[in-house]
Amino acid sequence: MDANDIFARTRTPSFRRYLADTLAELCRIDTTPDPDVSIMRQAESVAFDIIGRELAPLAFEGLRIERRPIDPSIASHPNFSLLHFTKTPDRPDGLPVDVAYQGRANLLCLIPGTGARATGSSVALNSHVDVVAPFFPPREVDGVMHGRGACDDKGAVVATVAA
Repeated sequence: MDANDIFARTRTPSFRRYLADTLAELCRIDTTPDPDVSIMRQAESVAFDIIGRELAPLAFEGLRIERRPIDPSIASHPNFSLLHFTKTPDRPDGLPVDVAYQGRANLLCLIPGTGARATGSSVALNSHVDVVAPFFPPREVDGVMHGRGACDDKGAVVATVAA
């Protein structure tokens, strides 16, 4: 399949439907921050299952999909966002970083490069699946998806998978 074939395929009604359906499926998952991090852990896992399902059939030699645990030492990074969402009346200081991220991960899709110059070369595409409260289920109106994450940032996740 050459570039013209790929370009033509991405302009079909079935491909547009695939994108909309995949985005709606991701937007149906409530991934708003929650002081009960077990709820977040479960929602992220469901979202990662969907993304992994869509990435797995890609025909890249050596493709690996992995969930890499979040390292609590991230808290020492100067741009680390404080975990205010973990604060509750019973827990006014919130959760410690190691507890908030316990059992949680980032999803990586690793595709090795090819050719003589591929060693040490990489490209990183980054998106996130958490969304701003309040959650509401997605709906499509006149070909436009409305729902938490449709633009920030589940839409970018679907665009990356599609690309």
